[in-house]
Amino acid sequence: MTPANLPVIFALGVYIFVNTWNQYIWPLLAMADPKMHTLTVGVQDFAAGEGGGHWGALMAAATLATLPTFVVFLLARKPILQTLMEGAVKG
Repeated sequence: MTPANLPVIFALGVYIFVNTWNQYIWPLLAMADPKMHTLTVGVQDFAAGEGGGHWGALMAAATLATLPTFVVFLLARKPILQTLMEGAVKG
């Protein structure tokens, strides 16, 4: 059963990783120390504080924050597309 469901497992893993990586509210509420904030909360703090008018620095921080998610997607691209193709085939 596992080899047949491997593309689905990869797609679910990437979905869970992206959801976990992009969480904002819970880490903001749970971490009182600013040194322990996650990357998404740190980018928001940077935008609200010293980086507010520095668009180049804000874009660099946002790019670095999305880079791990993009790399995970690139590594699991084939199983994800295979899962989507299996769902689209009739018969």
